[in-house]
Amino acid sequence: MFFVNFGYAQDDYNLKIAQSDIVTPTDASSLCSNNATPTLTFRVFNLESSPSGTNTVVNVAANNLVATLTLSGANSSVSSATFNTLGAGSENLPGTTIGLGNYAFFTWPSEIQIENVGSTVFEIEVAVPSLGTDTNTLNNTASITINTLAKPSFSLESDRPLNSFCPTDTGFMTFTASPTADYYVFYVNNVQVASDTSNVNTQTFASLTNGTSVKVRGYAASGCYGEETLRVYIFDSEPGSIGGEQTICVGDTPSILTNVVSATVSGTFATDGQYKWQSSLDGVSGWSDVSGANSSTFQPPSAPPPSIFYRRLVVNNGCYEASNSIQISINSLPTASITAVDLASANSSNASASICDGTMVDFNAAGGVEYEFFIDNISVQGRSASSNYSTNTLDDTDEVKVRAYDSSLATACFDESAFIKFDVTPNPVVTISSNINSNTFCAGSNVIFSAGAGGSALFTFFKNGIEVRGPSLLSTFTTNALSNNDIISVEGTINGCSGVASLTLSENAITTVGTITASGSTTICSGDTPAVINGSAGSVSGVRTYQWQSSLNGTDWSNIDTATGVLEDYTPDSPLTQTTSFRRKTISSVGTITCEGISNVVQISISTPPTAVLKGYPSTPPAG
Repeated sequence: MFFVNFGYAQDDYNLKIAQSDIVTPTDASSLCSNNATPTLTFRVFNLESSPSGTNTVVNVAANNLVATLTLSGANSSVSSATFNTLGAGSENLPGTTIGLGNYAFFTWPSEIQIENVGSTVFEIEVAVPSLGTDTNTLNNTASITINTLAKPSFSLESDRPLNSFCPTDTGFMTFTASPTADYYVFYVNNVQVASDTSNVNTQTFASLTNGTSVKVRGYAASGCYGEETLRVYIFDSEPGSIGGEQTICVGDTPSILTNVVSATVSGTFATDGQYKWQSSLDGVSGWSDVSGANSSTFQPPSAPPPSIFYRRLVVNNGCYEASNSIQISINSLPTASITAVDLASANSSNASASICDGTMVDFNAAGGVEYEFFIDNISVQGRSASSNYSTNTLDDTDEVKVRAYDSSLATACFDESAFIKFDVTPNPVVTISSNINSNTFCAGSNVIFSAGAGGSALFTFFKNGIEVRGPSLLSTFTTNALSNNDIISVEGTINGCSGVASLTLSENAITTVGTITASGSTTICSGDTPAVINGSAGSVSGVRTYQWQSSLNGTDWSNIDTATGVLEDYTPDSPLTQTTSFRRKTISSVGTITCEGISNVVQISISTPPTAVLKGYPSTPPAG
């Protein structure tokens, strides 16, 4: 032991400390290594007696008490402390002095650690260096021995990796301390929840929150305990939400499923790779992972089943939080069919039909609510509720189909029928002609009509649309039963296809030929010249002229050269010697076409003259 001389006068004093004066801890005390920080309290006696010294009273305020603590054994250290006040329980209190024969308590001001297991000797030496030398250095030192006991050493583990669980987990989390101690006390958030010999404790997931502390103390028979604490974590995630619910048609590719609200993982936004997409046929069970789908959005594949649900998971250390689910519904397509009336039908298989050029074809569609018709993939009748379409302009190889929509909505699903392919045969080019100029006829005259079709054809003739001669290979037709403006048409048919030609007739009409009458006697003497023969005017449609004729026998007629033109009357200019008949032709001229009408006949008879006989009589002629 040594003391520092602070330069004070060398007065004597006598301080005493014994083993029994070390109040806490006491000699042979035992401490657990986990609580080996004892509070050291000791008592110091002032044994100074007068007149051996001058300092019968020790004033620690004026002259500090210095204590030196030396630890040896399992734990070793040397420390000192200076005291200038008296502790609780000291005599002469209140005050700062230790009276003669009195004692004072002191408490070591700093923490003392003796955690090493084994025996440690506490030796305390007290002195008041400023008062000189203690007169009895044999009684100012005391020691005790403290035994530090080992605490149980063990670990605390849970049955969950990383001591964590998923928010959706149900059931229990088990905590196990090992190796075993004599008994255990478990705490949850420092609240005791179990105290028994079992080293296992279970807690429901529902009772644990993120950051919950679970502590266990394992006690040995000595009462020493070891303590371990772990924290429980919940893999906290928010799944966010997705959008893109839709109804599509069979065969369509769904639109992308969108990220409405991003997911979070432990408070930060999830990134690609922390997502997983799943599908289910009913949206309730049977969820299965979609391979390779690990981003915030998802493009569903084409041709999905009639109904499918999708949801997005956010993945946090093997825990999954599911977003809302969305449904993709697939509308069944209508079954479109098309019929060319009396020709062919097509729905799922193509069909063909043969027609003649210009044939009017009526189409009927079925299977939908609205329809759109196409020829060679070009829309020819826009979408509407009408299921009918007609046309007579089909060309050879044209393909006609219909698109049937299942509703009137813009998003309606549709199906296209197979097509009907048309083989269109050109119609023969039919001609018709007559044997009269300018197709102008005279009443009652036979007119011959001749037809052509560029090949062997059946010809049917019509007058004003009414059949007058049935189909025949004969290409001519003759008739005199005609009227002005009659239309003669002919239909020529080759291999079932027909062409039509027609012409319109004009009649060079003589409505009235007029009548002739003799102005004088119709019997005259031979050699006389007949009187004027009068004629009433004829009525014609063309240019009217007349031609007078004469006949000696009433059968053979000869034109009178001088009696032609526009004169309605005839004035004979030659004497007659025999009975002669006269008539007048009324002539109508239309262009080069002339028609004639014959009037009535006026006969001028020649009377027989008497026969004169000359007789000579010698006497008077006989009477009579």
